[in-house]
Amino acid sequence: MKVKFYLLIMFLQTNIVFAQQDPNITMYMNNILLINPAYAGSQKDIQASLVNRNQWVSFAGAPALQSFNIHSPLNYNKIGLGLQMLNQSIGAENYFSTTLSYAYKINFSKGILSFGLNAGIKQYKLNFSRMNIKDLDDKFILEGKTNVTIPDIGSGIFYKSKKFNFGFSALHLAQNRIAYLKDNRSKLRRHYYLFASHDIIITERFKITPNVLIKYVEGAPLQVNFTTMMEYRDRLWTGLSYRTGDALCFFGGLNFKSLSGNISLLRVGYSYDWTTSGLTKYNSGTHEIILNCNFKLPKSIKKLKMKKVTKSPLFF
Repeated sequence: MKVKFYLLIMFLQTNIVFAQQDPNITMYMNNILLINPAYAGSQKDIQASLVNRNQWVSFAGAPALQSFNIHSPLNYNKIGLGLQMLNQSIGAENYFSTTLSYAYKINFSKGILSFGLNAGIKQYKLNFSRMNIKDLDDKFILEGKTNVTIPDIGSGIFYKSKKFNFGFSALHLAQNRIAYLKDNRSKLRRHYYLFASHDIIITERFKITPNVLIKYVEGAPLQVNFTTMMEYRDRLWTGLSYRTGDALCFFGGLNFKSLSGNISLLRVGYSYDWTTSGLTKYNSGTHEIILNCNFKLPKSIKKLKMKKVTKSPLFF
């Protein structure tokens, strides 16, 4: 199985890069910045997030992902900035990216509409020691690069109200080539995401949040996540998610509030994916852990106000 998996990876790299591995819906719900730059600065505090995902545990060469991101509102809450660092591996390939996000927000009576852009650098590396090489004279082994770096850009919109969230984003817009070989046709395909969620208040202590995430990549099947999250007293949360053609996800976590003078919220979560595809025979599931921490904005930033402008009569 290990040899077949690596052969599949090399074939895909020679022709077309498959869809980038992403955290599941549980992590999206906690930090949408992972898929939409317009989310930057959407919280009233500085928000930092750590994610670790081990996919298809016990499967040789299975994907693994770690990410860190942080974002904050600036300039009288009109602007949001974010930083994202992501590391993932699959088979013999390792991928690392650093991305900066910018969002501009427009206030409405019932919500906030944000427009976002991101830009960054992605680095791909091949480790031949992870391969079962049979032909040392293969063109890829003799001439292929083991390190490729490409620029990347993306954009998105995000609307947030008291109970409703909606977002659409398009990532990897440039579709840059990942050329391990000169005649390699591999490239990073555009990823499109459509996301919506709605809070349903059952009682003062209990609420339910159904949401849906739709992901599309050219050349791959349309994928939809259907999720329902239940939250009790803004402290305990749990839920169930189904990802079409892939997995059933069970998740839960705890919120800890006002731990210190600077930390307003600490959010810890765990999710388990049970594979529903044919791969279920070859792995023991997927594990994902998230840690979110909200830091209060410094008073110096909170007191920032737009400077008053005095018009000179000389120009009238």
